[in-house]
Formats: sequence, C-alpha cells, structure tokens
Amino acid sequence: MREEYDFTNARKNPFAKKKKQITINIDASTIEYFNLIRQKSSTSKVVNEGGSGEFT
Repeated sequence: MREEYDFTNARKNPFAKKKKQITINIDASTIEYFNLIRQKSSTSKVVNEGGSGEFT
C-alpha cells in the first residue's frame, strides 16, 4: 500500500443518489427459511447487519 493517495481528480459515486430505501412485508415462513439457511451456513451473516430486522 502507498503511504499517501492523491484524490484531487476523484469524483463522487454517480450511483449514490439512485438508491432509495423501501419497506417490504415478509411472511414469517420466509424469515424462518432464511434463518435456517443462516444456521446451516458457515458464515452467520446472510443479511446485512445494518438492517433493523429480526436477523440476529
């Protein structure tokens, strides 16, 4: 890695403004399905930890 980087010609992410937060309703059976996948998986993070769902 470099000790210092030059960001003078950097540009903002053109896709950042296109993101929009939405809310969806999910059946309990769907949540149970993904929880089972998570338990069987070697990693414990199937869903982004930033969410406020019941995926703990």
